[in-house]
Amino acid sequence: MNETPDISPLLNFKFYEKIVYLDTPDSFPEPREKPGRVWTRSINIGDAMTYGIVTENGTIIQRSVMRSVEEEDEMNKQISHDTLDCVIGTKRA
Repeated sequence: MNETPDISPLLNFKFYEKIVYLDTPDSFPEPREKPGRVWTRSINIGDAMTYGIVTENGTIIQRSVMRSVEEEDEMNKQISHDTLDCVIGTKRA
């Protein structure tokens, strides 16, 4: 009997999409959401909805708790992706 694989992890986020992810070590008054960009879907790490995220310092971490901020009304006004984009640009050069 054939089963259709679940492709929902492929449809949630697109490559390099602006997101914010939950970073649990920080506590009040620091925001627990941090800016990032979706890099890849994680294989053999976490559940099927875990992704590799490029962080502010250019490292890739694995997270499953995140949300898109592509739309203006979804953005956390305290978090800027400008620094993240600069760091990624200098690491690529």
